Parts: sequence; C-alpha cells; structure tokens
Amino acid sequence: MNNSVKILLVTLMTLSMPFHANAQFLKNLLKTVGEVVSNSSSSESGSSSYSRYSSPVSSSGRTKIPAIVFSNPSATKSYARSEGSIGTEAPDQRVPVKIGYDERVFSKDYAGNSFDFVITNKLSNTVTIYAIRGTKDNIEFPTTVEWKGKKYLVVTIGPNAIGSSVTGLVFPKGLKRIGYQAFNGCYRMPSTVRIPSSVTTIDAHAFSECQKLKSVYIPASVTSIGYAPFYKCNELEEIIVAEDNPNYKSVNGVLYNKEMTEVIQYPGGKLTKSYTAPSSVVSINREAFAGNYNLNMVVLPYGVRFLSVSAFNNARINDVILPPSIEEIGNAALGLESVSISGVPSKAHIIITANKPPKAHADALNHYRTSFKADAEIYVQKGTRSDYLSISPWSSAENIIETEFVKK
Repeated sequence: MNNSVKILLVTLMTLSMPFHANAQFLKNLLKTVGEVVSNSSSSESGSSSYSRYSSPVSSSGRTKIPAIVFSNPSATKSYARSEGSIGTEAPDQRVPVKIGYDERVFSKDYAGNSFDFVITNKLSNTVTIYAIRGTKDNIEFPTTVEWKGKKYLVVTIGPNAIGSSVTGLVFPKGLKRIGYQAFNGCYRMPSTVRIPSSVTTIDAHAFSECQKLKSVYIPASVTSIGYAPFYKCNELEEIIVAEDNPNYKSVNGVLYNKEMTEVIQYPGGKLTKSYTAPSSVVSINREAFAGNYNLNMVVLPYGVRFLSVSAFNNARINDVILPPSIEEIGNAALGLESVSISGVPSKAHIIITANKPPKAHADALNHYRTSFKADAEIYVQKGTRSDYLSISPWSSAENIIETEFVKK
C-alpha cells in the first residue's frame, strides 16, 4: 500500500468520527502520517530508515559499512580469552560453600534484620553472609559476627544474599568479595553504588537486574570481575573505575580490561544510541550487551575475533556489524530479539563482513538456554550465502541475505 492510499484511508476514518471526541486522535494520526511520509522520503539511498535512525542495511543489495570495519589496526594476536567462555557456559563463579554440622548459624537480629552465615575459614576467623531477612529495607551489614564466644570478620556477601526490597546499604568494613548474584533483582537499589576499597572480587551478575542503579564506582582494589556484573541494569548509565586500578578501566562509562582488549560490560542505560568498540578490542565478553534495549547500532572494528557466550543475547539492537576479523561465535552470542525503532517493528540485522563463515557454536543463533532462534536477518558478503547454508548452525538460519558491502 503506497503512502497516498494510507493518507486517504486515515482521512476517511477520521472524518467518520465525531470531531469533538477525536481532536487529539486526529492530531496523533496526522503525526503518524507525517512520519510515514518522512520515513519514505528519507530512504532515497536505499537504507532502512525510522524517523531518527537510519540503518546501513540497503534495499538495493548494497550495505553501507563504517570504514573502521575494513581497517586493519595492529590488534594483539597473543590475547588469551578469559574464562574459556566461547563455547559452553563460563563458570558461574558461585562461592564454594562447605557446611558442616555446626558451621551454619542463624542470627536472630542485627540492625533490624536477620541473616545466615557460614564460617569460610576458621584459621582466619572469616565468614560469608547469606539470606538477609527482615523488615528493614536499608541494609547495614555487620563487620563482624559472634559465634560461641568468638568474633568472625565478614569478608564475603554470598550468592543471592539480599532481598529485592533493599533501598539502601552499608557494606561491612573489611569486605573482600561480592558474590554471584548477591544483589540480584534489587529493583529499589540506590541509584549510586560505591564499592568499598577493601573489595578485591566482584563475581558474575553481582548486581544483576538492579533497575534503579545509574552509576557504579569500582575502586583500585578490585582485581577480579566476573562476567556481566551489571546484567540487565536497564538504568545504568556509567561504570566508573579508579584510574589506578591495575586490571580494569572505563572509558565513557563502558567497562574494559586494562589493555582494552575486552569489552566486559556495556551499561544498559547509557544514553548514546550507537557504539563503536575501540580498535584495541579483540573479544566481546559473556553477556557484555545482553538484554540491552537502548542501543540502535554496535560496530565492532577490525581486530575483534571472539564473541563470547550470550554476548548479545536478548538484546534489542537494530544493527550489529561484525568485522572481517571475526573468528569464533559462542552459544547464544547472536540471540538478538526483534526490535522497534520509533514504534516501527523490524527484524534486527546481523551484518557479517567476513569473507567466509566464522566458526559458530551450535546454539550461537539461539536465545540463551532455549532452542528459539534469533529473530534477525543475517547479511553476508556477496557470493558467500551458499557457504553459510552448507554448515551448521548457519544452515538453520531463516534469513541469510547476500549484500555488497561499501564504505560509508
């Protein structure tokens, strides 16, 4: 249906309604018609266009790609992937716990709440805290706990320790480790969290799905960070790392390792709509962009070789551009969801500029832990479609489209 017919139908529908009851409706319809016409007229170059966003994907068989994808910087070849996370799942980094007959106790009250704890080291008198319970939402962790007349230092906040209702928290002095999913689902978490300078380890998903979290500060003391520590923190705008941290750094709010060869976490609430990884980047870590609903485009420059497990899983990103250097793609790494730009539904675009199909693990195109295929169109180098269709898992993809890549 062309735009003239659409406008005529909208006009007829509107005229048939009582004016006084539909003035605002008319205004909204005219705005919609204007967007339809604008979008149509803005696509002269053949690109898919949605009011304020223009995709590089072309309807004329030519796809415009940023020149950085074709450049060839001296990306390191000695890079060793962290966590071995390309193929199957990386370790969940759960705190190992051995509970003996008399090693788990229940404290009936501390600062308005109760908790469980486990003695993790009798020689150093240290404990891990679990299962905070109570009516007080502003959690104040104890620095020490007492058991059988002896004081123990709280050094670890264990997995799934905190309930979702927490509105504020005071970390224990001497804390060393924030465990796997320790603050998972704390949707009322304060907007700013400052990790104390005693902490050395932040495990995977430590602050996952903390929906009000906007800013996090990581001190120089932190030397180990698990995958996606801020997974699905949809309001998180920036991750700040102390400049003198020996292992990690942040640039424009994005978390990298110190050498900037790995993207560890892209904050889900960052307002910028497009992201181009630095030319030093070789690997996109597990779940680095997973669940991101804010980005329109991600450009990975020449030098990126690996997409780890679930790198883009369940992300609603319109265009993901993979460079010719891409070598290996982990499970669920390209499990993109369908997208909507300015209210217009569209399939996500996975643009692979390599001259041959990269190695992809069995579930690379699936959503994590399901057999549901990514709802995406895959654009490949002209003349290579048959190569993709001849090997798994590419052969199971529903939408592989050949295109000619040209520099923007």
